[in-house]
Order: sequence, then structure tokens, then C-alpha cells
Amino acid sequence: MTGRLVRALLVCVCVASAVVVAAGRQAGARKTVWDGVYGAAQAERGKEAYAQKCSGCHGDFLDGDSANGGAVALSGTTFADNWEAASLNDLFVKIGKTMPRDAPGTLSSRDTLDLMAFLLQYNGFPAGTDLVQSSELALVDIVGKDGPRPLRAGAGVRAVGCLTPDTGDTWTLTRAATPVRTRAPGASTGPDVDRAKTAPLGTRTLKLANAKPGPEARGAKVEVKGVLSTEDGISVMSLQVVDAVCSQ
Repeated sequence: MTGRLVRALLVCVCVASAVVVAAGRQAGARKTVWDGVYGAAQAERGKEAYAQKCSGCHGDFLDGDSANGGAVALSGTTFADNWEAASLNDLFVKIGKTMPRDAPGTLSSRDTLDLMAFLLQYNGFPAGTDLVQSSELALVDIVGKDGPRPLRAGAGVRAVGCLTPDTGDTWTLTRAATPVRTRAPGASTGPDVDRAKTAPLGTRTLKLANAKPGPEARGAKVEVKGVLSTEDGISVMSLQVVDAVCSQ
């Protein structure tokens, strides 16, 4: 085999690998809790952990307990309303930092993942492979069986697109992906930044109110979080550059 042929083959392999990685990222961005993202045995461990550390506040049947300070229900419509379109990383951070109420931040990563698996199982999502602590948690969305519910004005949202100047001191988000719900109005950190950076662009144009970007944000790929004011408008609460070049 000639050196030229070897080099050609290596180029083909590299190109094919890049396509596979890109496809994996796009597929990952569309993954939901209906894709079998926790293990059945993991959920059983989580059930035991819940009984020991959580049921005193949230109830034996995850239905909340008003007698203990109104702890929120973790099942049914309450769980769906609270976690609609959030990522599993959002849930991981919330449990890990704030639970249990009498000793927040003391759960191990394994206990947190096991508890998440139990919550998903109890709420009717299918089992599959074990949850693991990784950036992939940010790529799995919590949605109903029919997908995310329609957004209404006043919803907290995030959107990714290209920051473009409009008239005067106003800005728009062009080539924007459709906004999705968010529970965290502040700038993303950790794996959520990676998610925003690799998120595909879209075809929407969104008008931004109260946007005050720095000069480096002009023309960049940005993630905007804020309140949905109209179908095509967002009142901005945070805006951050996720890629200096808005090209993907």
C-alpha cells in the first residue's frame, strides 16, 4: 500500500469520525427521559435511599407532606409542572445541593443518581442503562410523553442563536433555536455551557428586551435566558457568549 493511499485512508477515517461525533451530539441534544436513561437496579437502590432520607418530608408516596412544612410533591402533575423541560443535570444539582433538608449537600453522587433513578421510575419513565455523573446529564430533558408543552408568556426560557444588532440600542437573536423552558435564570455553568455551545442553531428571530451585551458578543453564538414576553420576544435576565463564531 502506497504512502499516498495510506494518507487518503486516514483522511477518510478522520472525516467519518467527525461526522459520527457531530451526529452523536445532535442526537444527544434531543434525548429525553423516555429513552431509558436509568437502571432498574439503580432505581431499587434509590427507593431504599428515599425511604431513609426523603420520605419524612416528601411523603411515603412522593405526594408531599404539608405537616412538615409543605415539602413539595415529587410525583404526578406537580413533578411534571416543576421539572418540565429541565435537564437531568438540573435535577442532579438541585438534589445534590439542597437535599436532605436537615443536612443539605451531604448526599453522595451515587445516592443522588440512585434517587433520581427512583423518581424517574416512580413517575413512569422507562428503565434502561444506569445514570452516571457526566456532562451527558445536561443533554437529557425531562418532558412528557408527547414532548414539551407549548410555552406561554411569562415562562422562564433559554434560547441559543446569533446576537445581531437591531435599531438603536436594541438586539435580536437571529438563527435562533426555538426557546425552551428553564428553571435557572442565571448564566449557565459546567456541562450546561457545553450543551449550549454544541446546540444546533435554528431559523427563528427573537427580539431581546433589556439586553446589554459586551462588544465581544456582537455576532457571536450566545445563550439567552429570560422571560418569554411574546411568541418572538424575550426579556433578558442573562446573556453569555458560548462561541465567538456563530457558525453551527
